[in-house]
Amino acid sequence: MATASHISVSPNDTGLLGLHQKADSAKKASEMLQANMERHHVFFNNDKGFHNHLAHHILTTYALGASPDVIQEAFDRTAAYQLPRRLVDEAIVQKLGDKTQFNSYAGIPDQYPNFLAYFQRQIENRGIEPVVNEYLFAGDNLADDMLVRLFAGVIHPFIQLGFGLEFNQPAIVAEALAETAVHEANLTFLLPAEAAAGGVGQGGKKPLSQLLREIRANTKLREAGRWEDPNKINGLLARAPDEIIEIASQFSVGPDQLEEKLAELFNAVAYFAGAAQRPNKRIKFDFFYMHCVTSTIFLATFVSQPWISKQNKLRILEWKGRVDLMMYASRGAAELRLEEIANYKPKLSWEEVFSQAIHHPREDGHVSKFVRTLAHGEKLCKPFESDEKYQEAFLVRGDMWLKLANMGEFFNFRFLNTLTGSTNSLGPHEFIRNAIFFLGFHSLCPISTLKSSKSLLYPSPASPEVTSLRTSALFGHFLAALRPYPCLSVMVRVPEPPPGLEPRQRRKKKKKKKQQNTNKYFNPRRPETRTPFPTFRPQETPTINPSSGPEG
Repeated sequence: MATASHISVSPNDTGLLGLHQKADSAKKASEMLQANMERHHVFFNNDKGFHNHLAHHILTTYALGASPDVIQEAFDRTAAYQLPRRLVDEAIVQKLGDKTQFNSYAGIPDQYPNFLAYFQRQIENRGIEPVVNEYLFAGDNLADDMLVRLFAGVIHPFIQLGFGLEFNQPAIVAEALAETAVHEANLTFLLPAEAAAGGVGQGGKKPLSQLLREIRANTKLREAGRWEDPNKINGLLARAPDEIIEIASQFSVGPDQLEEKLAELFNAVAYFAGAAQRPNKRIKFDFFYMHCVTSTIFLATFVSQPWISKQNKLRILEWKGRVDLMMYASRGAAELRLEEIANYKPKLSWEEVFSQAIHHPREDGHVSKFVRTLAHGEKLCKPFESDEKYQEAFLVRGDMWLKLANMGEFFNFRFLNTLTGSTNSLGPHEFIRNAIFFLGFHSLCPISTLKSSKSLLYPSPASPEVTSLRTSALFGHFLAALRPYPCLSVMVRVPEPPPGLEPRQRRKKKKKKKQQNTNKYFNPRRPETRTPFPTFRPQETPTINPSSGPEG
């Protein structure tokens, strides 16, 4: 039985898609989720706020039909880089019951184990419904503050809570509330946007697709998030707070629009995540736009909970839509090309998409979450596609959902890192981070030449793409970002060639003969018997420049 401290997934609880699962897979998923809760911290990098996605990964893999072995492999792969769980401070746990002291510990990642212990005890004593209602939906200062934090951290606390409710796991709900409490309340536009809309449930007049166009047309909003900003959202909210509030407040959900706007949210995030592409370039999805998609599936879970009031359901939908609009703007409001989705030729069925996502040895949960949401979005939006009333709001229709699931060349699991050129990144790096900032960089790489990351280092200095990049307003930001990486900085700093002079061709490297180990006692099974080869001759000893490299 599932409790606030014990995770037990039922074979009958396979999530919104309702795919069949076996008891042994449910048992394995339960064991892995329990191990994650007992062993690991909520972040695997406290300084940068990189989240522990293990619960997301395990439950999504399970929901898509994974066997026990696949679930175990998913756990092992993702657990390898997690931080150990911190110790609980009982004195602090006792203080959290005092709401006047609750906020003094909020927003501090190291307080996660204390908040987890607190919410586990609250749910154990009172149940999920009263605790979630009190700490998220009560409408007082503490609940509103927690609700803002719920959407922070690229919407991860919201995702965690959604998993807990979808799979009926009180312990994961406790994890989600604790995760919410240790996030920043930095989405300062949400409450003012609600006030500007006249409160909750005023009735939406503009579809999200129209508001996306308005953001794209607003120069100040489009340029508010900058490449050099460590946090693009904070940059946007600092430079264009009034502009994002004005547009975001125009998305609202009336009492009779619950089902319509729920489906519209699925459609809008799929649209801007999939349509942010460059013509004739390799297809990739933006990492942050992708999170708008993967989090949307849980709106269906919130709306289906009978114990959440209709007013709070409307509020959750409105806030999620406004966060999606803000996220689109914060990444430079990439130009959206619907034809990139419509013209794509899919190769895999839904079953094949699911199988490829969960079985790939480098998947960390992002791809499987992405395709699961698209599959549910297809079902949810179908009733609205044939109605002329919804033509503008529902741009993704028919087989475009399956095309989106196919067109992500993330199934190749090769991502061209925007700074290092590495193709060895894992997990979230299968997606592009910060789409609009990357698009100028990405334009250097036509599909025909993007066969390896090395092709980035050899563009023609006179090419239209390089010329366009040099003359763009973002060029200075690119130089600043590339400064720690000389091999990439060179390509945008190289001077224009004289007229008639062709760019120097790439030289072919001569193959060196492999040096033989002449040690007659060498045993390949005993590395200690190997004669070490000198890496550098004395006169070739390299000098280290302390100002070079990413830490310079």
